[in-house]
Amino acid sequence: MINFKHKFVLIHVPKTGGSSFRYQLDQDSFEDKFKFGHASVKDHMDYLGEDYKEYFSFAIIRNPWDRLVSSFFYLQKGGSQGKYDLKMEKKLSKFKSFEDFICADSGLDSFLDEVHFKPQYAMLYEGEECLVDFVGKYEELQQSFDFVCEKLNLKKTTLAHKNKSTHEHYSNCYNDHTIKIVADKYSKDIVFFN
Repeated sequence: MINFKHKFVLIHVPKTGGSSFRYQLDQDSFEDKFKFGHASVKDHMDYLGEDYKEYFSFAIIRNPWDRLVSSFFYLQKGGSQGKYDLKMEKKLSKFKSFEDFICADSGLDSFLDEVHFKPQYAMLYEGEECLVDFVGKYEELQQSFDFVCEKLNLKKTTLAHKNKSTHEHYSNCYNDHTIKIVADKYSKDIVFFN
């Protein structure tokens, strides 16, 4: 999301609270905005060109084990019922369980280029350099939103939880083996975002 009036860029990493951010920012009737979907920071930079440097850029990231569970169950149930989400629902329907998805030969490995499963650093980094001004955490969503509002001189409000997926607590979805697989696949997220 690019807001031309208030000069900010939200890099919307899927399943990290970005829909809540976008909804709340839209509630303030901001005009002059461009919704970019789940585009990377590089896509935003290409779109804005040199003007990108004048914008406050931010993103929210999430614990990769939690995000993976949320993405899997959200898309397995058809997500927002859009064309992409329904395509993903069909692709995920072949897995008997979340564990099967992680461990199967045609499972997680074959989905890592899909935006909901792509490592988060790939959307925000070029090499070792983070290209956004602020990276908030899903686990501190309201505090991250408050920081963004303060930075942009906007009124602080309480975030509404939008686009929520339904599933048990993510920690109940893993065993020692699947924890290690996810740690390996998302090792850069773990390192870059602590």
